[in-house]
Amino acid sequence: MAKKSSAGSVVLGRGRKLCPACEKIIPARATQCPHCGHQFLRQNRSRVRPVRVPPFPRLNQASRAVPKPEAEDKVIEFANQHGGLKAAMRLVDDVLRLKAESGLEVESIQSELQRLDKILTNIQQ
Repeated sequence: MAKKSSAGSVVLGRGRKLCPACEKIIPARATQCPHCGHQFLRQNRSRVRPVRVPPFPRLNQASRAVPKPEAEDKVIEFANQHGGLKAAMRLVDDVLRLKAESGLEVESIQSELQRLDKILTNIQQ
């Protein structure tokens, strides 16, 4: 059972982690939440042997730089926060589709969502 700290936050204890999807406490080594099925991506790459993959050749374009490990870690964290790799990919695809269909930049889409959220909050009160 999880303990509460004096500040009121949950202390998970050794060998436990919090599922971001259902917020249940589960074993730290779990690769899938036993409660909701959320898939965790492996974040500790120190045990995994790195594989060098040459960049895909692009015609008429300068080849893109290989992402830094910090950027890769951020993408893995994003995927875990959004229900796993496939769910995160769907979310990004949906945002890109909305961007293309609306003609708005991502920042403008975010501002519009915040504006609509304020309207909805005022209606519900």
